[in-house]
Amino acid sequence: KIFDVMSSNDKISVIVPVYINTSIQNIENCMRSIFKQSLNFFNIVIVHDGPLQERVKLYLSNLKNKNIHHIKSSKNIGLAKALNLALENIDSEFIIRQDSDTISYAQRFKTQIDYLIEHKEIDVLGSHMNEKLTTGEFYVQKMPKKSIDCYESFVFRNPICHPTAVFRKSFFLKAGFYPIEHYQDEDSILWLNGFLNNCKFENLSEILVESNLDRNLLKRRKELRAVYVTFFNKIKISNELNYGFKGYFYAVLRMFIMLTPDFILFKAYLMRNTIWSKIQKK
Repeated sequence: KIFDVMSSNDKISVIVPVYINTSIQNIENCMRSIFKQSLNFFNIVIVHDGPLQERVKLYLSNLKNKNIHHIKSSKNIGLAKALNLALENIDSEFIIRQDSDTISYAQRFKTQIDYLIEHKEIDVLGSHMNEKLTTGEFYVQKMPKKSIDCYESFVFRNPICHPTAVFRKSFFLKAGFYPIEHYQDEDSILWLNGFLNNCKFENLSEILVESNLDRNLLKRRKELRAVYVTFFNKIKISNELNYGFKGYFYAVLRMFIMLTPDFILFKAYLMRNTIWSKIQKK
């Protein structure tokens, strides 16, 4: 384990993966948001997934905080393996996900940890998320609240927005670590394994995380391999959780939308809340 001396901080660990495309601006904003948390007892585990940009590497090496721990891989191994590498080296009761290109609002860690302490039946807890457009406006990604809502909505969307997730250690004991053979869609199968192993999901109806939303993000998701893998994952989810025909329908519909021109995809992305709410009312 990476912690030589057990302390109260070891109860909570924040995992921050970084890789070659992590920009200095993003990692600075990310780390600044962590340092400003109202909760002040936790470890920060930074996973270096292969070589980094020089400015990023220098910035991280100059961080002076006894609660920061670095795990380094000499080559890029991908997000799922990087997260598993962190999980293999920590034994915290609570594990907070923090993407290097997201910002956690100051109350995030305390709000989610307090909720999990009070609701011991919950294995993973997410929240709503602010997505900042290039215009400076915000789009709020709204998530289903209770565990039954998460299950019912999983037929057409992921139940937790990954960058907002806080896990209880029990989640990984039940569901296992991140699957490593699902290109850019490892979180979908992680959630599937969670449901199959009776994990309890929930989201807070608060906006606790901020990310940037630009067309480059959607272009990466339009990569044919990613679209192909996600489609078959949706079919697998439908089969394993017995969603039936509607699961297959939404899998095909999502694939079709992902293959549309960029401007149509972007508009569809910004209509998700409206579309999801109409689907759930049916």
